[in-house]
Amino acid sequence: MSTTGLTEQNFAEVIAENGGRLFRTGVCVRDSLLELRTKQIDFTVVGMVKKNFKLLFPQAKESGTPFPVFYLMVDGIRSEVAFARTEQKADDGQIHISAKPKVGIEADLLRRDTTINAMAKDSLTGDIIDPYEGQMALAAKLLKATSPAFTNDPLNVLRLAGQAARFGFAIEASTMVLARSVQNDLLQVPSPKMLPELLAVMSEAKEPSIFFKVLKELSLLSAIFAELAALPMDKFSTSMLGLDAVSNLSQNPKIRFAALGFALTKESFNEWDDRMNLPTDWVEAASTFSEGIRSLVQLRPADFVDMLLKLRRGALDVAGFDLITQAVAFKIPPLQAFKDNMALPKGEAVPPELKGTEIRTWVKMKQVEAVAQKMQSLLEKKVE
Repeated sequence: MSTTGLTEQNFAEVIAENGGRLFRTGVCVRDSLLELRTKQIDFTVVGMVKKNFKLLFPQAKESGTPFPVFYLMVDGIRSEVAFARTEQKADDGQIHISAKPKVGIEADLLRRDTTINAMAKDSLTGDIIDPYEGQMALAAKLLKATSPAFTNDPLNVLRLAGQAARFGFAIEASTMVLARSVQNDLLQVPSPKMLPELLAVMSEAKEPSIFFKVLKELSLLSAIFAELAALPMDKFSTSMLGLDAVSNLSQNPKIRFAALGFALTKESFNEWDDRMNLPTDWVEAASTFSEGIRSLVQLRPADFVDMLLKLRRGALDVAGFDLITQAVAFKIPPLQAFKDNMALPKGEAVPPELKGTEIRTWVKMKQVEAVAQKMQSLLEKKVE
């Protein structure tokens, strides 16, 4: 069958005509019930083997082994299609997966992390399948593990903390107990695998500090974000307040991450990056901000010039730097005021006898003089 112009209704009908059933599952169902815009649509097929699916939809792109997913355009949206499966942890710690046609939608939903993600919507009838009371949890604004199998994947702890940060939901006490039990397993997970949840939280959460606070409460912060865990409690609390203050003004994840430069040094960000492979521009922006606030607090004009020059060509610009410092009322004046005064006065030119590095030295001297004059002017206004 051609997938050109395939609609969800057509998709579901073809699956049903061939003995199966199609469901929307997971995040897209949750977001729809919360009346949020969802980033992707995930489908789960019940009652069909992969071979038959590939014959019916040859244009679907297969990805992954041994239990692949397929990517298919449905209603003009690139959607992920998986087959219903169960997951069981054996005594040796290995996860055994079964994706046989007899696996029903309720069994598939049981392996999901929290009950708000363990719902499905029948693509033919529109009925919501909610065997684990996900809608009740949404109404109560409560995060609850779908089953004890929550601990099968230690990364579920990050997803739990991420959901708390994105939605502001509380976490059920028994789920907190389950989450605390995965510390040893979490230490075995490569750090880069933890990055996606950090990216999502910094991009989407209204209060990203909740993510880190939950992990700290679970005594898991040191296993994931060691640099933040090493901070004294007062400094950690201050950094979280600053992060949320900046997040109230900007949804840019790079700017939000850079706000952690109030608490962490350039060396700390480099260590974090070495372990987790952070986005390069995040590390550069955070390192620049960290260095900047530690030098600019001295109010030396030459430091302001150096920082303005660095911001001119780096991952963090003047507007971003000022947004962070103003969000937390940091005691340095906005850099934009100095940037506007760094150009040479009208009519003044570089002396013709200067060459090479002499020109750069002369220009910087003039820039420092301009910044010093502006700084003095601001100080006098403050006194007034």
